[in-house]
Amino acid sequence: MPKFLETKLKKEYGAGSAIPFKVMNTIGAMHGNKETPKGAAMEAKHEAAHGILDGDEKATRHAASASKARAFIAAYGKKRTGSGGAKCA
Repeated sequence: MPKFLETKLKKEYGAGSAIPFKVMNTIGAMHGNKETPKGAAMEAKHEAAHGILDGDEKATRHAASASKARAFIAAYGKKRTGSGGAKCA
């Protein structure tokens, strides 16, 4: 089920209410207690629009950014040392 939609509807109608699930069934995001392909597409579209990443994608991006940071620090350190060996201020 589209978690963002469930959260939004529960906030509006109350946590104990059945209305959020009735709404999601009516709009085709769920069929009974099962998520439909339309519901899965809604969730994926929401995540893409808001930059929400799954665990694997987060780990990949973190590793890439850490690698870039190490490369930058290494290059910056070399520039600061200079050719004479004395560090610049």
